[in-house]
Amino acid sequence: MHAQFVKARFPLAHMLRNWLARLTTRQPGLGTSRTARTAMRIGASGAVLALPIAALGLASTVHAGAAAPNGSFITVDIPGNAVRKVRTEDTFLGEVRTVSMIGESGDAKVAIAVSKLPSLSDNLASERKMYGKAKRKLLRRYDAKSTAWKVCKRAGHECRYLEYAAEDGRKGIARLYLEGEMMVIVNGSYDDDKTVVERFHDSTRSK
Repeated sequence: MHAQFVKARFPLAHMLRNWLARLTTRQPGLGTSRTARTAMRIGASGAVLALPIAALGLASTVHAGAAAPNGSFITVDIPGNAVRKVRTEDTFLGEVRTVSMIGESGDAKVAIAVSKLPSLSDNLASERKMYGKAKRKLLRRYDAKSTAWKVCKRAGHECRYLEYAAEDGRKGIARLYLEGEMMVIVNGSYDDDKTVVERFHDSTRSK
């Protein structure tokens, strides 16, 4: 009787409930995820009481695994839950939009950031200058000095390798990739142990 009432009066909620039931069906050897369990909290009236935005594809965090902001030509494995951030910057060539995914593990902080450069950038500035500008901005952000800077290659893409040391004692390793109008920066900083940061860089794959 209850199911018939919900179906008749709240057809959308009934469809959503059925969909969530299929989503959370226990598979052999697998449990029901915390997100899925939370998503199943539907009241007797058919109203959703606690449906995480992750179930609608609007989440601000992503579980550990291969991740890359839209437009990136590489992916990385971000530890823990990745937080997505977007920022814009006005330049004399136009607006630059940067999308970052950031994660933490212990004292290590890692991130992949993708920037779409103005279309005239590659015509008005050399590759060397664009890499140099990105490097200086990163160092300013961390109040750091460069301790290593060289050409490198990772996951089939040419890049620039940067090591830096900040005034507060933290250290960092970054790789900068530039292809066309897209600049991708894979960066990690740490206090003492760089294992997490190195593992983060080692997870880089071509998308």
